[in-house]
Amino acid sequence: MVQSGKFSIGAALFVSTLKKISLTNSQESNYFQTCTNTSNKRFRFLGSFFFWRHLNLLSKKKKKGKKKKPFFRPANSTSIHMTSFKSSNLMQFFDDPKNFGASEVKSGRSWTVDELRIKSNIDLQKLWFVLLKERNMLLTMEYNCREACYLFPSPERIDKIQDSMTRLEQVIHERNDAYWQLEIGEEAPKPRAEKTLDPTDPLAAIREPMEAVTQVKDRATLKFQYLIKEKERKLKLKQKRLHEREAAMLLKYFPNMDKEALQAKYPDVNVEKLKFVQRTRGSHEFNTA
Repeated sequence: MVQSGKFSIGAALFVSTLKKISLTNSQESNYFQTCTNTSNKRFRFLGSFFFWRHLNLLSKKKKKGKKKKPFFRPANSTSIHMTSFKSSNLMQFFDDPKNFGASEVKSGRSWTVDELRIKSNIDLQKLWFVLLKERNMLLTMEYNCREACYLFPSPERIDKIQDSMTRLEQVIHERNDAYWQLEIGEEAPKPRAEKTLDPTDPLAAIREPMEAVTQVKDRATLKFQYLIKEKERKLKLKQKRLHEREAAMLLKYFPNMDKEALQAKYPDVNVEKLKFVQRTRGSHEFNTA
């Protein structure tokens, strides 16, 4: 029997746990009782260590006994309809390794407008993303070849992809225009026109984007701009009043001075109007006011 006054609470819990686990190793149990009977702190610590160890084993046995519930995946899950490979990675942005180092890569022609007109909207949407992925891959390969100082093989592939995407957009706008004419009776909104460099007006391509950047719609920014303009307006008004005061002082003490020279010195002051102001009166007979 293990006396209750000679072991800790952790040791007592360990004894009750041993009965539930039904250990076969009697030596470990005897060693635990020896550790709890002694007054040495080191052996009492080992007893607590064995307690927590077997308690962990008990919890694992309980978890193993539980049955796993069946997991039902919803029918509209995206992973079921996934068509890409499981091993997909960033290599999709690069060309086939067989074409690395080749001087020429064979490719087909671009899509024509007549071929695109007979396709459905779903097929056109799928084709658009295929062309977009191919264009991104070619642009990535072109950039890497330029960084590595290698010749990019068959650069006309980018032009073919761009022509196909332009014609596909043309077909989409034709269908959109026909839908608007049939349902609404008006022409569809025109597609966005890309700015090109005009030899006669080189700044035409950047003039409108610059205006769009300067047109701020943020409320905090508009308030800040209003305060800045108000500050500048007050400074100009203060400067103008100072010039009027100086010009009036000169007219007060020097009534026969050259008015044109005074106007040239203070261009923001109306000297002819200032002569009839009360503060320009001096202690002389040439007072106008």
